[in-house]
Amino acid sequence: AGIRTFLDDKELRKGEELGPALKKAIEESHIAIVVLSENYTESSWCVEELVHIMECYDTYGNNEDLLSKWRPALTQVANLSGWDANNFGRTETELVTRIVEDILTKLDTSFLSITDYPIGLESRVRHITKFIDGQSHKVCMIGIWGMGGSGKTTTAKAIYNQIHRQFKGKTSYIESIRKVCDNNSRGIIQLQQQLLLDLLKEKKEIHSIALGINYIAKRLRGQKAFVVLDDVTKYEQLQALCRNPKLLDVVAYCGGLPLALEVLGCYLSKRPEEEWRSVLSKLEKIPNDQVLEKLRISYDGLKDHMEKDIFLDICCFFIGKNRADVTQILNGCGLHADIGIAVLIERGLVKVEKNNKLQMHDLLRDMGREIVRESSPNKAANQSRLWRYEDVLHVLSKETAAISQ
Repeated sequence: AGIRTFLDDKELRKGEELGPALKKAIEESHIAIVVLSENYTESSWCVEELVHIMECYDTYGNNEDLLSKWRPALTQVANLSGWDANNFGRTETELVTRIVEDILTKLDTSFLSITDYPIGLESRVRHITKFIDGQSHKVCMIGIWGMGGSGKTTTAKAIYNQIHRQFKGKTSYIESIRKVCDNNSRGIIQLQQQLLLDLLKEKKEIHSIALGINYIAKRLRGQKAFVVLDDVTKYEQLQALCRNPKLLDVVAYCGGLPLALEVLGCYLSKRPEEEWRSVLSKLEKIPNDQVLEKLRISYDGLKDHMEKDIFLDICCFFIGKNRADVTQILNGCGLHADIGIAVLIERGLVKVEKNNKLQMHDLLRDMGREIVRESSPNKAANQSRLWRYEDVLHVLSKETAAISQ
């Protein structure tokens, strides 16, 4: 059963005090099982063992006389729930087996093993658990993405280890989803059955994926649970284990592109369902290979032209520049950069890295510059912004620069 025990040898008892090996065994034990016999109190050694056990249980220790400590220890242990061998009605072996099974349920066997060298893991885990804590009364779903070997599974396991106890046994860590589904035609059904077993301790025979989806939704409705799905690679896998249709639709129409999911997720956060539907309608019409068009939906959603101007200025001139300096420059140009940059950060279009530097993904930068170029694709002089030194040199030498209004 994986439980390490200690056997006390009666022949080694020489005096009335506990031996150091026995004391050490009591102090290092996670669980102590006290077996009370009819003549238990006639042995001072047995009672002293009990006293030491209860001292460890209560984490108190004082210098009262032995007899004064025996009585409360016996009273306290008598009040604890346990098994009565006379009333159990089965063999002694079955009683011991039952006790071991109960101990195993109390031991924390759900702790997941992670890497021996978790470099940089703590900050990532802290960031995500802080977000989860802020969503405690909502249905919260978080995606962890990245290239192979970047630590996605390690991060997920560390998060699970840190917060799974908050859910009082309603937890499930389903790993190797891609492998299970690829190697077995009933792989998704097996995962559905595992989810029910983990969360509800229920062995349920599921005959089809569709029936499993409906049954899981029905049985888990209104219950607080924590589920980790590791190595999800297909839409169908997520659909079979999660019933958040808005999320699934967005994943599908973004083609699974992490950046598009991040940017559009920031844009749709806390917005009404009607707006989700409107965005999904636009995404349906854009082919999966047209990434910049998908990203542009978030840019087009900026309601203030000033925010759009600030975004384009950062794309063309201010990536890697200090936020305070950029704010001062843009404020001097009549733009309310303090508010504008904050909005862009909230929408996931701009990030602030170390040393307060403004950064953005290369695809977002390319999208912004393409928006500027579209205004005059064949004549740089008519564009509102010039960032390529060749274009700047050409326009200045020809003195053909357009005056932006």
